[in-house]
Amino acid sequence: MDAFNNSWNIDFPSVIHFVDHKNESAKPWKLLETHPDYEAAKNQEDYSAALRLVHDILKTPENQKQLKEISEKYKGAIIVPIRAVESNGENYIPEIFARYISNCTGLDVDDSILQINKVNRTGKDEWYRFAFRPKFDGNVKEGEKYILVDDIFSNGGSLNELRLFIERNGGKVIQTAVLALGGHGDKIAPEPDILKTLLDKHGINNVSLFLKENNIYGGNYKALTNPEAFALRRARSIDEAGEKVAAAKNAEMRQMGGEGDQKNKKQRTPPVRVANYFCGGIMRSRNNDHAIIADIKSSPEIIDYCKGHVEILDNACIKIKNYLENGEINKNHSNQFQLFQNEYLKLEIMLKKQPFSIYNKGKVEAVSEIINGFDKAIILMEKYEIIQNENHQNKQQLNNGNNNSGRK
Repeated sequence: MDAFNNSWNIDFPSVIHFVDHKNESAKPWKLLETHPDYEAAKNQEDYSAALRLVHDILKTPENQKQLKEISEKYKGAIIVPIRAVESNGENYIPEIFARYISNCTGLDVDDSILQINKVNRTGKDEWYRFAFRPKFDGNVKEGEKYILVDDIFSNGGSLNELRLFIERNGGKVIQTAVLALGGHGDKIAPEPDILKTLLDKHGINNVSLFLKENNIYGGNYKALTNPEAFALRRARSIDEAGEKVAAAKNAEMRQMGGEGDQKNKKQRTPPVRVANYFCGGIMRSRNNDHAIIADIKSSPEIIDYCKGHVEILDNACIKIKNYLENGEINKNHSNQFQLFQNEYLKLEIMLKKQPFSIYNKGKVEAVSEIINGFDKAIILMEKYEIIQNENHQNKQQLNNGNNNSGRK
């Protein structure tokens, strides 16, 4: 078996797409972005919005025909969605898209392969995308064939990095599918004439060095996507390309520095988000309950550990509730509140480090306990914080009044 070198197969197929299937629009991604459910599905962790969005697009006769062709042409393939966290939350569109394809084709979905870093590439240019690469982790089934899915095909870097992760670990990626193209056509593997003109313009050594210096594809220009190769070819020189990537990195560092104070503040993770880390599956709200659809990979030890933390959270909830009802605010209660917050953080961190899936009834109940615990925790924490702030303001007003009386 030859060593894996990142290169695309010369006959890798074009990206399957469903919005503007006939390629009649100059900006097909805009048709997707103007859908009324797009923003909520992509950036607000709205499962129902993602489901409506995907159904509206795939329900048409021409797209149902495409799904049938997928089921016939790629029998036995495994579908893997790109599960990425956007700036405001997890993008549910690829996951729902993958499950919709699965329901229509009978192909299995593997949601155990996850993007493990946050790169915030949505809306960014090609140089930012060269600078910040997604990374993936999970269990790849050696010898199996995979279809990768995402919402939009822009530069193809995310799909390509996922392809490389799967193929380095023994799988074989045979197709990619997206809801909409992003303005660079439907070719993801580099076209020979694009690569040739790129290398003629900048030189093989210079292109390879650029990729190595930026830790992209091990320096192998044959692993570039077609839009990435096109972007490099468009640069006046490879030095200019390097400068633009460096500028993107510096701009991101400056922005992170400017947000330092905000970064240092505790940003509480929503209950559904934490439970999603916990389950590694899809979660949705329904009648104030949470349903879980996930593949099964779980640990009884972690379940028991979480149940112990649920009890601690429940006890803390009861104590804080008593403080609220009795109107008691003092140093001891503030300390208790801090312990509660620490317990919350401990559980949150543990869940993020131990993603796994839940399936049978007992384990679903355990996850429900976790979710309900977080729901109660957040409500009580918010109430307690409000009362603390009001109490502090009242004391300040009282002190100011006494000081003014003293001056008279």
